[in-house]
Amino acid sequence: MTRKKKFILFFFIIMIGSIQLLSFEYVSLIKGETINGSIFCIKLWDDPIYMMKNKNSLKMIGMGKENVKVEGCVKSDKDEYILFIVEDELRLYDRDEKIITYSVKKDNRKIISCAIDDLNQDGIDEILLITGKKGESVGNELVILSFDGVFHEFFRKTFQQLNPWKVQTADVDGDGKKEISIGVYKKTRFHPIMAKRPFIYDWNEGIIPKWRGSRLSKPFEDYIFADIDHDKMDEIISIEVLKNGKNVINSYKWKGFGFEGIRESSSYDKIYEICKDDKNKIYAKVKNEKKIKWVKLTYKEEKWTEEKIKDYVPIIYIKERKGKND
Repeated sequence: MTRKKKFILFFFIIMIGSIQLLSFEYVSLIKGETINGSIFCIKLWDDPIYMMKNKNSLKMIGMGKENVKVEGCVKSDKDEYILFIVEDELRLYDRDEKIITYSVKKDNRKIISCAIDDLNQDGIDEILLITGKKGESVGNELVILSFDGVFHEFFRKTFQQLNPWKVQTADVDGDGKKEISIGVYKKTRFHPIMAKRPFIYDWNEGIIPKWRGSRLSKPFEDYIFADIDHDKMDEIISIEVLKNGKNVINSYKWKGFGFEGIRESSSYDKIYEICKDDKNKIYAKVKNEKKIKWVKLTYKEEKWTEEKIKDYVPIIYIKERKGKND
């Protein structure tokens, strides 16, 4: 074999090896009246590079060991922006450029959980954060921010014993006002074992306890809120652990004094995560018989039905600036 042929063979071996080590996945899709973009991740030798692409631009959001998470859309009085968490920093982007950042690094803290919602019903979103000390698995503070070109911190509360690990918003009683749910990890009087628990608070320029129940019907790994029966009341949808170690998705409805279980799904060997779309359809990444797949779960006629899907890619809907076209 000639030296030239050896070089060509070596080149193709390197190319084939690189292709095998290169992976590509969509993280989110961006939709608008004329916007059609995407946020995607490229991995080469397990090093991720996060990119945001639309017709006008291609921007790198984060790379390497940075932990990048897409949180969704934030509405201000002037525009809508896409919110990312990159390590311990909030980054707001319009569809082309990074606008501003908010960091907790200087205080030696990290972002544990984030939620976006219009708490004050004024058409402008607030950003809710659970933050904690570096090196800790749970947080100890709730911080609420507003954005009008710059970030403003207008609420902060420190929790001494609750060990918060998740923050969400929901309308559990259907009154049109959003409650704040904080997932905590603690003991209670009637269940003196360290466990995850979903606490609910009313919001009135501060948090007021609404329901601090001791637990759900079974130990749970995670939970979200969704109006699965379309009655304008958000239900708790949880990943729960059975005595045999398998997982189910369970659901609970607010009954005026607390939550009452409605229905649980069939069991899976493992449920890794649950999500919802803008129509309150539930998506779950599950494992059964050593196979990992995404399923869409629909609550209808008081039971859960399952539909296997190829993948789940959340969609971020944003409005465009007036006078700008793709």
